[in-house]
Amino acid sequence: MKLRILIVDDNRDLAENLGELLEDEGWLVHVEDDPRRAAEHTGADSFDVGLLDIHMPGMDGLELHRRLQGTNPAARYLMMTAYSTDERIVTALERGVLAVLPKPIPMEALTSALGRPS
Repeated sequence: MKLRILIVDDNRDLAENLGELLEDEGWLVHVEDDPRRAAEHTGADSFDVGLLDIHMPGMDGLELHRRLQGTNPAARYLMMTAYSTDERIVTALERGVLAVLPKPIPMEALTSALGRPS
């Protein structure tokens, strides 16, 4: 069974590009560019891994992570950011996010953090 990944980033082009690369690696991908919509339309077991941007308008990645973890606690979570210094990076890791990856994300780092999709 293929693993499912939810990618949430307000930069839709970036999220879709990442999604295409991960589909090539064998993942089933769902992309959202609105964190509120992502929080509303994902329930328990709807994805195995969440890849969330930290900086998004309307709701940051930490709040989205909190909400998603509440409905899908079995999922693993990773975050991405274009900012190298941000107190939210430390907070995300303290809350159980597996890794915070820099943007642009090196594919080797992403695939290493994600593991094998099937």
